Formats: sequence, C-alpha cells, structure tokens
Amino acid sequence: MKIINFKKTYKAATIQFSYLDTQARVVLLVGANGSGKSTLLKAMANLVTYEGTLEVNRDALYIQESIDYPESMTLKAYLEGVRSIGGGCKQRYEDLITRFAMAPHLDKPFKSCSKGMKQKVNLIQGLMEKRSCYLIDEPFSGLDMASKEVFVRYVKQSGERFICSTHDESLFKGTRAKVVQV
Repeated sequence: MKIINFKKTYKAATIQFSYLDTQARVVLLVGANGSGKSTLLKAMANLVTYEGTLEVNRDALYIQESIDYPESMTLKAYLEGVRSIGGGCKQRYEDLITRFAMAPHLDKPFKSCSKGMKQKVNLIQGLMEKRSCYLIDEPFSGLDMASKEVFVRYVKQSGERFICSTHDESLFKGTRAKVVQV
C-alpha cells in the first residue's frame, strides 16, 4: 500500500496523508470516529474521488461496515446467491460457515438475526471470494468476542492482505499488523 499526497474533503472534514508506504500484510487504520478511516478505505476501492495517489492491490475487495439485507430471505439463500453471482469459492464458503459456526442459522431469515449474525454474513460474503487484498471497514462491528477471535485467526492463517479500519487494534496481536493513525 502506498499513499502519496492523498487529500479528500468530505462534508466538513479534510483527510490528508503526505506519504505512507508499507508492504505489511495486515494494515490497521486506527482513529476516532469521523477521522477518515472509512473514507480512506472507500478511496482505496475507487468508490470515492480524491486527490493524490493511492496504490493498492488491483483486485482489492471492499467489505463495508454494514449492509441492508432482504429481511425475509434466509441467510443460506442470500449467501448461495451471492456466491453464484460473484464467483465465491464453494470450499472457502463452507470453511467460513464452519469457522463462524453458521450452519445452524442458515435457514433463518435476516429479520430474526442479530447485528452480529448479520456481520458474520457480511464477512463471509466478502471473504468467500478469493482476492489478494481485502479492505474491511470495522470488521468487529456487532461481533461477540468469540467471533472476533475467529476473524483474527482467519487473518493470521490466510495468505491474503488485509487493510482494516478498527477501534480495537489489540485484538490483532500476533498478526504483525502495521498500525496507521488516521
């Protein structure tokens, strides 16, 4: 990841980085609410305009903090539909379902799911697609401690690159993460 003279004015705030260059496999964007973590991730995914230069893996996949799901659809129907459209790998899908202990919940409609359950679906739908880099906005949002640990274990075991915004960098112990204050 390389940032040169990045500038984004968003609402009443301006986010600026003069220079950052890191080859770390795990990068954590840390800062207060409104500091620009999410905006920087969106810029890396080419979802917002900005000034300057951002160099990130070309096949990076952005996973936003939350999604509005079709409330009457089951988790299984949704995830399998996303997998069939987006090219998610069946083996990765099944592995993630197992890791996050989702099998007993797949037949539930979204309307009966907690925020944490929906966040697991959000992570699974992104991670089942094989990419060299994942841009994840607040991956721990709504997750219980056990699920947070599952996610961090996945990050440690995978060979992919992760750039995540977070308020809790301490959970990433053992990942040799590069912490970037935003």
